[in-house]
Order: sequence, then structure tokens, then C-alpha cells
Amino acid sequence: MARMHEGDRVQVVMDGLSQNVYGTIGGSVSRIDSNVTTQEGQDGATNQAFKVMIVLDQDYVLSREGDKVDVTNGMTAAARIQYDKVTYFNYVLEKLGIKTGK
Repeated sequence: MARMHEGDRVQVVMDGLSQNVYGTIGGSVSRIDSNVTTQEGQDGATNQAFKVMIVLDQDYVLSREGDKVDVTNGMTAAARIQYDKVTYFNYVLEKLGIKTGK
């Protein structure tokens, strides 16, 4: 929670549509629920998450060929929230113990 903030950029991948063909939809985090949501999985494990509201930059995706697919209620997707930027160089330095944090 401490790493994610309102305004963070998001890339959304629509389920059932090839990311290689349709790409992603950009957006941003508009709200983060302050209460944790708990769900019990089929295996009996307890999963906890914070609900996040995302505002999309557009309500459709375009294929490389120009085919348009509108985003509608009921469609599922995966959201990738960018909460930090780390360069490969800094990543290697951190792993070597030469640099820590930002």
C-alpha cells in the first residue's frame, strides 16, 4: 500500500485479446480503498487485497490492423500499476550491494 498512490500510471491488458495484437490501454489510479478486502480461495487460502479504481485513457483498444474493440461492462482485464521506476543499471548495483533504495 505504501508504494502505490493515486495518480500512478497503469497499463491494462484485456483478457481474451492478444496483447501482441491489441496492446494495452493506459490509465491512472484514481482511488485506493482504505480497507482491505479478504476472500477465501478454492484451496482454502485467504487472499487479501485493496480495491483500486482506475480511470482509463480511452474506452477501446485497436489492433495493429485498425480493428476497434470497445471496453464494456463484464469484460475482465489485468492491470499493471507502475509504482516505481528502476533502471537495469540501478537494479544491478542494488543486487551487488553497491547502492540501496532510490
